[in-house]
Amino acid sequence: MKITFVRHGETENNVNGILVDQLGGILTKKGIEQAKKLGKRLSKEKYDLIYCSDSSRTKQTAKEIIKHHKKTPIIYTKELRELGRGDFVGKLGKELWQVFLDSGEDFADFKPKNGESPNDLRKRIEKFLKELYKKYKGKNILFITHGGVGRTIWNICKNKKIELSKKGKDLSKQDNCCVNILEFINNKPKLKLYNCIKHLK
Repeated sequence: MKITFVRHGETENNVNGILVDQLGGILTKKGIEQAKKLGKRLSKEKYDLIYCSDSSRTKQTAKEIIKHHKKTPIIYTKELRELGRGDFVGKLGKELWQVFLDSGEDFADFKPKNGESPNDLRKRIEKFLKELYKKYKGKNILFITHGGVGRTIWNICKNKKIELSKKGKDLSKQDNCCVNILEFINNKPKLKLYNCIKHLK
């Protein structure tokens, strides 16, 4: 099974550093242009199935992609949602970061009130990938999802826990509308392409 996974286009929240809920987000003009360029890059690919996070920002991005894949079934799913930020939705990301630092917890286990920890997200994505592999061996699938999900897939494929740089950034970067590809080899997911944005330049 081959899975191409892409991140949504730039949103107003991305620009302002504000944490958005799992279902919201509006693309900026730049984000819409990114989505159009992404759609053009993927236009010659043939997918058996498209899975898209059920958030508004991924749906907006999907709109520009599915123009080129009108006959391909698309499923909107909560399994590909971004990490839940709980009570910190609507606040600056740096506020949540400070609360994490003050907590003294391991980053992978840190869970804001009413939210998810990175490990929660990892378990969700691992389960989803395993279910798809059992059901769609040999198929070519597209995911339209989020940066946190993309970075989580990177960690799963590398068999690593989440690692942070000194500035608190995940080392496995995911730019808006980047393209990533994984293939299952000997029943294990292997990355073939990661965070490619050549179509945006």
